[in-house]
Amino acid sequence: MEKTIEIGGHQYALGLEWNRLPAGELLLAAKSMAKKMGFTYGVPRMVVQDDNVVFNQLGVAQSKSVRGNVYSAAGQIVAEYPTMLGIAHIENDLYWVVAAENGRIIPDMDVVVTDSEVKKLYNDFSSDNSISYMSLLMTREVSEKLEIYGNVLNRDPLDVIAEGKPNEALKLRNIRGLTSTFFLGAAIVLVLLVGAGWWKYESYLKEQEYQAQLAAEALEQQRLKAEALVKEGPSDEELLAQAKVQEIHWLQDDFNAATVEASLSGVFELARTLPQQKLGWNLTKVVFDRSAPDSVVSMWNRDGGTIQAITDYFGSSAHVGISAGLDSAIVTHKISKSGLGTDDILAYLASNTTKNQDLSDVLIAQKLPFNIEVLRPSDRREPIEKLRDKNRVNEAQLVLKQRNYTITGESKPDLAKTIGVLRSIGNLIPVTLEIDRSAGAFNWKFVGRLFEQ
Repeated sequence: MEKTIEIGGHQYALGLEWNRLPAGELLLAAKSMAKKMGFTYGVPRMVVQDDNVVFNQLGVAQSKSVRGNVYSAAGQIVAEYPTMLGIAHIENDLYWVVAAENGRIIPDMDVVVTDSEVKKLYNDFSSDNSISYMSLLMTREVSEKLEIYGNVLNRDPLDVIAEGKPNEALKLRNIRGLTSTFFLGAAIVLVLLVGAGWWKYESYLKEQEYQAQLAAEALEQQRLKAEALVKEGPSDEELLAQAKVQEIHWLQDDFNAATVEASLSGVFELARTLPQQKLGWNLTKVVFDRSAPDSVVSMWNRDGGTIQAITDYFGSSAHVGISAGLDSAIVTHKISKSGLGTDDILAYLASNTTKNQDLSDVLIAQKLPFNIEVLRPSDRREPIEKLRDKNRVNEAQLVLKQRNYTITGESKPDLAKTIGVLRSIGNLIPVTLEIDRSAGAFNWKFVGRLFEQ
């Protein structure tokens, strides 16, 4: 059953039943279906898709309470996002779920469901449909509550509707009472699709169809909006989509920079072979940081040695930096950079994901001390340029579940065992590894970041 709510000062119907109409004369097909289904009120849509295919739909209401100035919420939002999946929290335990593909509202995906039903509906839909190319319209709160990650735009579908003016062609009417002249004009909804930065605007109305003034005004508004967007450049939605692609490349670069096995093995080998003392200098710490994936730093305290001695000892194999107080040295060593080498990180993660529960069980079984920090979505590495909505310039668009695993140990065998455990975890990247070598110790702390879609 549909639900009528107020959005932006206007009444909108959520949860209409959408059916495909046969090709041909739209009025006769809509009237015939309404009579056959036993419904009176509804809204017809003629969708011109990006391949110039005309697709007819009829959204019907089971209740007669929708009479008056009530508009289709699904039709309104699809005009803005032709390919999308939206989930909005309406009130208490009720959610509105809507999905569309290429301007076509997907049957059974304009529904009002309860808190206990919405997660199952999403899981069923995402398992039967590829949603990677869809815009996911929902707030962060909703996506986190439902554990939905990916192309989440952090926009409430109800806010999207409230920002625009209701399209008169989407008003629910007595289908059986519509005249042919009105129907020809009012029923046509053009879907404007982005292509190469330009909006396609095709007119499928004949001269007599303009007799319906309301439809003509709606179409004129769409045309003016399209022209304005061409002049102004990419929309915020386009810029946010581009920002997501950029973040995917960043993530891919992180995985391609260094694998856990290569990084930890290189650091372990260096820390194991460096002398505890050399020429009046004492080794205190060996450190790896993913910001410099092809190098490791060893730290030394001076104990009577000379600067020349430690510089000559490492020679051209490493860079030696001396502190201002001349009492310590930082030596930068090069290690082999062996990254993942993938050109599609999202596909890689989809097929190489170890769940956090499984990794935790392995670490427990190996008796390796660890703790977990769940990371919340953070700011982008750099602001999104030219975005009109300044509140979103630092907002990350690629949202994945992330957890930092901190694993500690007190011996070389423990670190070797950890490397063996982690080498098969394909969705983990090294963040830091610190090895304390002061006074002959070998205490270490590793931090790795686990990504899950």
